[in-house]
Amino acid sequence: MSAELSEAQKANLALGDEMRESSTSLVSHLDSANAVAGHVSWRLEKVNHALTQVERASSVLTTLFALITIPAQATHYLHLRLLAMFLMPATVLFFWKPRKYSCSLMAVYGTYTLIPISFLVD
Repeated sequence: MSAELSEAQKANLALGDEMRESSTSLVSHLDSANAVAGHVSWRLEKVNHALTQVERASSVLTTLFALITIPAQATHYLHLRLLAMFLMPATVLFFWKPRKYSCSLMAVYGTYTLIPISFLVD
């Protein structure tokens, strides 16, 4: 029985040594993983900072383009009003008088709005 007990103690000691080696190896791997996780965390923080700057720039550009489109929309609205104002008499003159009067009226409109109207001239 003492031989079996001695044999079991030796096996137990061998398993204990193997567990210590495994735990040392695991600690080493965990330290490496912790270092890599720290590095990845640092990189992600830099990426997050860069994305914040891009978001800020995008917000500024959106505001800038919104401010730029206000005059463009007003100009478009004014252009449509002027077109309607000149088109009605031009249409009446087209059917009532010779074609040159309606074309000259639209040419005046094109001169004031800087729109080429070469399609009206024969």
